Amino acid sequence: RYFQHTITAPFFPFEIEDLSSILQNRVQTLNKKYQGVHWKRLEVSHAAIKHAVGMDHVEYLDLYQQNDGSGEEDQSVVALITFSTSGAHALDNNALWQTLRTRLMSGTRRRPGLTLKVDLDNNSKETVFRWCDRANGGVEDCEEEWRSVLI
Repeated sequence: RYFQHTITAPFFPFEIEDLSSILQNRVQTLNKKYQGVHWKRLEVSHAAIKHAVGMDHVEYLDLYQQNDGSGEEDQSVVALITFSTSGAHALDNNALWQTLRTRLMSGTRRRPGLTLKVDLDNNSKETVFRWCDRANGGVEDCEEEWRSVLI
């Protein structure tokens, strides 16, 4: 008779903070790759990253544990962890990441002397892309390139 094997596949549940960190690292890699070619620097705000990996843009699953107490009132359900159902692959089709990769690489004018800032407009929930430069007095002057609603 053949041996039966049990295979254990490791699974690391990526939470919102994990996906945020991974997306930030991808942005930094993109920044370094095109620095001096497309932009002087690419800066994506923490708010834009958090919004892009939030519940509206990534499918998450809650894992619960039921606490069995001695009495009926001691029984409660506690959320143990909330994680992405598709792991870090959720970022591959993420709207912010796709916008950065496609729109910036294909149709946007190159401005190697300016910083491209990506931020979240808290009122409209649109992602705002602006080209910025510091004048001699240290005052930052920005020009809006476009706005995008992440879907």
